Amino acid sequence: MRTALSTLSFPAPTPAVVPDDDHAAAWSIADSLPYGWSEQRPANEAMTSPTARRAPWRDSKDESSLSLLRRISQEISKGISQGISPLVERGYEWLTQQQQQRVQTHRPVPALPAPLRPVGPRPVATPSRTTILAVGAHPDDVEIGCGGTLALHASRGDRIVILTLSSGARAGDPRQRREESRAAAARLGAELVIGSLPDTKMSDGPETIEVISKVVAEHQPSVVYVHSGVDRHQDHRAVHKATMVAARSVPSVYCYQSPSTTVEFSPRRFVSIDGCLDEKQALIQYYASQTAKDYLCPQLIEATARYWGRFVGETAVEPFETIRERITL
Repeated sequence: MRTALSTLSFPAPTPAVVPDDDHAAAWSIADSLPYGWSEQRPANEAMTSPTARRAPWRDSKDESSLSLLRRISQEISKGISQGISPLVERGYEWLTQQQQQRVQTHRPVPALPAPLRPVGPRPVATPSRTTILAVGAHPDDVEIGCGGTLALHASRGDRIVILTLSSGARAGDPRQRREESRAAAARLGAELVIGSLPDTKMSDGPETIEVISKVVAEHQPSVVYVHSGVDRHQDHRAVHKATMVAARSVPSVYCYQSPSTTVEFSPRRFVSIDGCLDEKQALIQYYASQTAKDYLCPQLIEATARYWGRFVGETAVEPFETIRERITL
């Protein structure tokens, strides 16, 4: 059975004495009090002991502090003589009122400084531009195979690099063909790199690999477009094989269709160019030295795009074989 607290007797303790000329005892009592605001202290109070930080209102020259400590000592003695519960219920409430009154009257606690925050609106994170590398053996190869897709990348703000490994001397004036390539690249806003490999005599060995590797190392593309391996043109096949080696660290690699691609071309990626077909046609028209060729007829280019579009329910599509593809979910 629980015994009433009032029936218990407590020996009356000797009241604490706080002499005017000795504040050590007073500070000891004050330091034992559970003040929630005890971490604040006056700016002129020296940190002379581990307990000095716990009593913000202490001041050895303030006589009213000593009077308050005497009253605290008397309340503690009275509370112990009457039982612990009255001390908890009444003494703590009284002490809280006293400290609040004293802080407001004599020692206002300075407000904590506001946290540092940047001035102005929070900046909006913008995704980094994706670098796209399109590799072709000759001038106009890239525009024919993936010109619409490159125009789509350009409209999204991606960075485009075109690597043309030769000047296409076997099919026209090399200087004219280089100028045509520069004009088409300028329309796309692309950076153009023209190599000097021999037209129709390219190999898939170290010479070709080195040229492609340098461009990959310099520009660090995330996506590469290149010829398919199933192609009747020997340069296209060589460039495809060399790119597989040089771009082995690139996350996504796709192969586009050329006019000389065989029926073994097997695309698994279909890019809708409904809004970019006219731009693709415009890019190809820069190659005036080649437009007499049947495979550059605008009607054939549109018909090819519409043919592949039927596989995915789009009006116009550029198809790609997928070597590898990184997908971020």
